[in-house]
Amino acid sequence: MNANAVANDLMRFIPESKASIVRLPFSASPCEDWLAETTGVAEKYGVGGKYFMISNQFWIHKRHDVAFRAFHNLTKSVPQVQLVCTGNTHDGRDPSYFPRLIKYLKENNIEDRVKILGLIPKRDQVELMKGSVAVVQPTAFEGGPGGGSVYDAVALGVPTIVSDIPINREIESWIDTYFPLDDAEALCVAMAAMLRQPRVRSAPEELMEWGSQRKRQCGEMLLAAALEAIGRFR
Repeated sequence: MNANAVANDLMRFIPESKASIVRLPFSASPCEDWLAETTGVAEKYGVGGKYFMISNQFWIHKRHDVAFRAFHNLTKSVPQVQLVCTGNTHDGRDPSYFPRLIKYLKENNIEDRVKILGLIPKRDQVELMKGSVAVVQPTAFEGGPGGGSVYDAVALGVPTIVSDIPINREIESWIDTYFPLDDAEALCVAMAAMLRQPRVRSAPEELMEWGSQRKRQCGEMLLAAALEAIGRFR
């Protein structure tokens, strides 16, 4: 399993399981080509200046509504900041969710500050993430620590602001700021604080080395688990 929370769910939902459970360590690592500079991506999507980024599907448990309320409050003191969102805009469980989000943006006159890009090429998403102030992850549930967007952000050395749920707490060493789940005011405060902090960028060589170290740790754990499983059949 890639998290203690996932292992706990397995034991809770399948208590009769006889399987040994191995919790794999967080192994965020960048693809080497992600670290090469690509120009013109932000301009391509109308993104400029300082911006935060959310890379989640627009599913109801991802809590875009909380992030939008926090961002609305932030624009009252920082009117030029942007929020860039990528991901599928349809939630089959609640097709009205995305239209409600759009309605909120329009009612509060921030639709021009929130760039909803939908699904875009991965390399473009990575380049936008690299240029962001921070990646915001307001989610109420994930199947892995931080979800895919935080995995990528950590791999790229991009600051993160993450909801304080148990599975996200499993990677405290790599997270910059936590905020209480569904607390838009606390998220706004965290975003404002992040804007005031100077962005310290790590060298590509450092990011590759840190990623390699995390992958090695995960590989060693996988190997040990495989050898244990093989040993049971001898």
